[in-house]
Amino acid sequence: MQITFELQGEETLIAKMDLISQNLDLSSGLDKIGQFLKDYYATEPFLSSGSVYGSTWAPLKMSTERDKFRQGYSGTPMLIRTGAMATSFDYYVDGNRVTIFNGQPYFKYHQSTLPRNKIPRRQMMAINEAIKGKVHDFLQQELVKKLQ
Repeated sequence: MQITFELQGEETLIAKMDLISQNLDLSSGLDKIGQFLKDYYATEPFLSSGSVYGSTWAPLKMSTERDKFRQGYSGTPMLIRTGAMATSFDYYVDGNRVTIFNGQPYFKYHQSTLPRNKIPRRQMMAINEAIKGKVHDFLQQELVKKLQ
């Protein structure tokens, strides 16, 4: 027994895919990914106290709670006093690469995986299943547009 398949328009599809691979520009999709991640990182980790990545941030020390109270920031979520950390996420697209970053100088101390003496790690940027799904969707939409 022999089974054969025939794909209508196969030559056209192969020609389009060859053209795309030679001059692949995903900048529009990468821009959407950058904007999504900028917005995600500016909200989800803060609202969930990090649990969006699987575990909740360590609670603030009592001295930090007292300091926040004295300065008029009691009741604000962890890592939010003025909102500068959350609003400092940004991104840029360069070729077929998107870079997401936070411009606050103290961001690196919370994000770092280095050994700790003073503050516990409070990760704000990571890749979870929700992010993987959205990135997949944005790239798929962009490739479908290129094939049309």
